[in-house]
Amino acid sequence: MREGSRLIQGMDEFLGRSAARWVDVTRRSAAAVVALFLVISAGTLFYVAQGLGVHGGTEEMFSAELPFRKDWDAFRRAFPDVFDPIYVVVEADTASRAREAAELLARRLDRQPELFEAIYLPGHGTFFERHGLLYLEPEELLDLADHLAEVQPYLAELARDPTLRGLFDLLATGLDAAGEGDSTVIELAPVLDRIRDAIDAVLADRPQPLSWEPVILGDAPTGGDFRVLIVSPVFDYSDITPGRAPMQGVRRAIEELGLDARANVRVRVTGDIALEAEEMELVGRDAAQAGAISFALVTLILFAALRSPWLVLSTVVTLLCGLVLTAGFAALAIGYLNPVSVAFAVLFIGLSVDFAIHLGIRYREAVGRGEAHAEALRSTATSVGASLVICAVTTAIGFFAFVPTDYRGVAELGLIAGTGMLISLICNLTLLPALVSLRPLPEGTRPAGRLRPFIEAFAAVPARRARLVGLGALLLGIGAIALLPRVSFDYNPLTLRVQDSESVTAYYDLLEHGGESPWQMSVLAPDLRVADAVAARLRGLEAVERAVTLSDYVPDRQAEKLEILSDIALFLGPIAPAEVSRDGRGIGPQKQALRAFANAVERLEGTEADPELIASARRLARQVERVEARLAAGARGAALIAELESNLLGDLPDGLRRLEAALGATRVEVDDLPRELVASSVADDGRVRVQVFPREDLSDDAALRRFVESVRGVIPNATGLAVVILESGRSVVRSFREALVSASAVIALLLVLLWRRIPDAALVMAPLFLAAAFTSAATVVLGIPLNFADVIVIPLLLGMGVDSGIHLVHRHRIEHLAGGGLLASSTARAVLYSALTTIASFGSLALSVHPGMRSMGMLLSVGIVLMLACNLVVLPALIELSRRRSAAR
Repeated sequence: MREGSRLIQGMDEFLGRSAARWVDVTRRSAAAVVALFLVISAGTLFYVAQGLGVHGGTEEMFSAELPFRKDWDAFRRAFPDVFDPIYVVVEADTASRAREAAELLARRLDRQPELFEAIYLPGHGTFFERHGLLYLEPEELLDLADHLAEVQPYLAELARDPTLRGLFDLLATGLDAAGEGDSTVIELAPVLDRIRDAIDAVLADRPQPLSWEPVILGDAPTGGDFRVLIVSPVFDYSDITPGRAPMQGVRRAIEELGLDARANVRVRVTGDIALEAEEMELVGRDAAQAGAISFALVTLILFAALRSPWLVLSTVVTLLCGLVLTAGFAALAIGYLNPVSVAFAVLFIGLSVDFAIHLGIRYREAVGRGEAHAEALRSTATSVGASLVICAVTTAIGFFAFVPTDYRGVAELGLIAGTGMLISLICNLTLLPALVSLRPLPEGTRPAGRLRPFIEAFAAVPARRARLVGLGALLLGIGAIALLPRVSFDYNPLTLRVQDSESVTAYYDLLEHGGESPWQMSVLAPDLRVADAVAARLRGLEAVERAVTLSDYVPDRQAEKLEILSDIALFLGPIAPAEVSRDGRGIGPQKQALRAFANAVERLEGTEADPELIASARRLARQVERVEARLAAGARGAALIAELESNLLGDLPDGLRRLEAALGATRVEVDDLPRELVASSVADDGRVRVQVFPREDLSDDAALRRFVESVRGVIPNATGLAVVILESGRSVVRSFREALVSASAVIALLLVLLWRRIPDAALVMAPLFLAAAFTSAATVVLGIPLNFADVIVIPLLLGMGVDSGIHLVHRHRIEHLAGGGLLASSTARAVLYSALTTIASFGSLALSVHPGMRSMGMLLSVGIVLMLACNLVVLPALIELSRRRSAAR
């Protein structure tokens, strides 16, 4: 035992004396050292500004050798034009209005080739306008034929006289026929209600054009009131946000076209580009707010710890110089930051300030004992230098353990952060002493942060109740371990974003509409025959709503369908709207038609017609009376008639034209399909894509797993965003598990080699493992699943836990402090203040509006508090138990 103590003491003395000699050199050349660091930092900052960028999507943060990355990259090479689109979701109160708004926007965007490479509106265009009815089933076409036969007389009459007069004369005739019990009259009540709503909107100065599509097509599928425009942007990679200009172009077009609530249209923009644009804006605001709060709190805590403005300023300057130099290493070694490694600054600040606080408090303590500045610096370096070196080396090795993992994002973070720890050590043993030497503290300066009596009494509790604390920690640890299987990982990246933002709500709607989901899957087949066979197999899966190849765009049973369409065209006859003379559009004939309709309603009320029809007719008659009153007043009579006619019949000519074009459909073969459709289904090398759409909403993790696993169970190399998201999350979990196990083992082994005593290493590692178990259990209790943002918290907690444990155990072994003496020491105060600065720096993120930042801030705050409790309560108790055991031998 004595031999082990001498080895420990010898190693510590060697490191301490080496640190003291180094600090002495920097003190004697303080001005030169400070000037040199500032010049190097300024040059490095310029280099970083010129050469360090941020890039990398979710899939690019993982090793290209992973199977899911190979499949994804192969698919991207085959179809380079189908990635990173802007999705424009168009909704309206009617299907025709949604279609018109989407087509209008598509035409506007198509005129800007400098911003948009391609515009694709599924199911729209000349081809689908002519052949769209061929995609209905024969039974649906027969139903359409029956409906058109029923409404043919009405359509023919409206085509002959497409004016307000023609409409209300037709309605009056229909009401008279219904009153006489004519069973051939169409169901008029819904039509009357829609006309009433359209008139009410005009009279309220909020025009709401009437859609004739339900009247013309009946119950035939029309695409609904939800349309998705897929826009391929032209990226400007010289911009930090390459998709900025196309995004602005889309929003500008929406505004200029007036596609908003006033037009009864809702247009939302989503996709990765839109999500990232909103993300950058929100994160920027949150970061600025959190930064201001953090800076104020950290400054106050540093001042409370160091009680010297110059020591605080020296700490901040040292921190900033180290941060710049670490960024310079990242620019030189890697050349860019990915969305995970960008968090190296968080890790550096949280751990580097720990080094500075320990040095500052011990230096102030030495000065308070009456030591001169030079002697105080030497004694500080001698006493703290060894633990700082060990902390830096062990933490760096812990970070370097992440480098070999498949998660390239965190591997690069490990390389940068690990090197940053060594840079921080150099800065804190070189620049910080030099800065302090420029304005040394006067001899006899009162030590900072002395514990008050009641705190000192509390500090003795862990030692006095060591067995109770140890037993309590053991029981709580067992409970925490029992909760570990329930720790979950949230694979959905959308949960990290503001849930009520436009881009997120629109994206969720796309996911809910499985047939439009961006999280679809794709399979590459060598030819169309094989693709069709694969699609047939996949359609039998419960998790698959549909599997589509190019063949599915060639309608089946065409001969049967074309015959039905020919019959419809024959009995429907010409339905193109006729030209109406100026006399027919005058105010007089329109007023007469309105009065004739009102009279027909009065006649209907005396019959045994359907009560629902009578009620609808009465409601419309009241609106007609309001129109007649306006016309009688003589104010804007012609304008009112024109506006009513536009809102009630403006959609009719286009609807009739579309119907006439669709009835003229011809046979469709693969070669007849639209070019953009073929390009999205067949690669240049002839391989054919099978698109697989989910049946469920994939925003649910369980549904995502079911969809991916069922499809890949049939086709193992199936790929797509659904696969990337799920496998990325699994790689994150696997990489962190591997890295944390190896990092813990390497740190423990290094401590054993340096200190030559397994019990000492165990004293450092036990509270670390306990804090890790408590933090993991806390995520279950608090309902905070781990996610892609939280993962950067884990290395920070690992580094802080190791550093704090090393400082405390080192102080105990060198000075034989135990009981309340260890917790009343400057080392314990430094551990406390270091934790508080980290909480202040990044715990303020818990107040963020951004869910990802808020989750990270909450987990970090909880983790540090638990780590602090383990190191300041459990560790002293373990040290006391160890001391008692040694004394009993």
